[in-house]
Amino acid sequence: MQSVSEGHSREAKGDFGDRAHDRLKHLDHLKPQASWGAAEEERAAIVECEALIPRAWAEGFARLHPDHPLADVPPKRWQQFIDDIGRFLDGGWAEKATLFRWGPLDLFGCDRERPFARIDHAGLLWLLNGDKLVELDCHRAVIERRTGSRQVFRRRPLAVGEVVLAWELVA
Repeated sequence: MQSVSEGHSREAKGDFGDRAHDRLKHLDHLKPQASWGAAEEERAAIVECEALIPRAWAEGFARLHPDHPLADVPPKRWQQFIDDIGRFLDGGWAEKATLFRWGPLDLFGCDRERPFARIDHAGLLWLLNGDKLVELDCHRAVIERRTGSRQVFRRRPLAVGEVVLAWELVA
C-alpha cells in the first residue's frame, strides 16, 4: 500500500494563513449570500488555482463564512474547521486525497441534523481541530495531535442520506 507523508516544504507551499487567506482578506467585508455570486466565484477561483483542487471543493469552501457557524457548532470550533480546511487545501493534501479517491463526504461531511454532535458522521477535516495531518493513503489518515500522539482516522462507509457536505447546510 502506497502512503503519502507530509514531505512538502512549508516555504514552498506556504501556510493557508500566510498565503491564500491573505488573498481572500479583501472579501471579508462581503455579506454571505443565499445564492452564488461574484464574491464566491472569485474566492473559489483563487482557492482552485492556488491549491490545484477540485472546483467543487473550492466552491464549497468559498461558501463557508467564519462568522456564520452551522446549527450546533460553537463559533470557535466553526472557525477552526474553516482554518483546517484552508490548511488542507493549501497544503497539497487535497491533491493527494483525490489521488487516493477520498470523496468530499469523507473529508467535509457532517450529520444533516446535528453537524457537530454526531462525530460518527464527521469527515476527516472535522477531526483535525487545529492539529496536523501527517499521512494519508487510500484507507486512512494520520493526525498528529499537539501532544505528539498520533490518531488514525479510517475511512468507513457513509450513512447515505444522513451525511451531507458542510456547505450544503449553509443558508
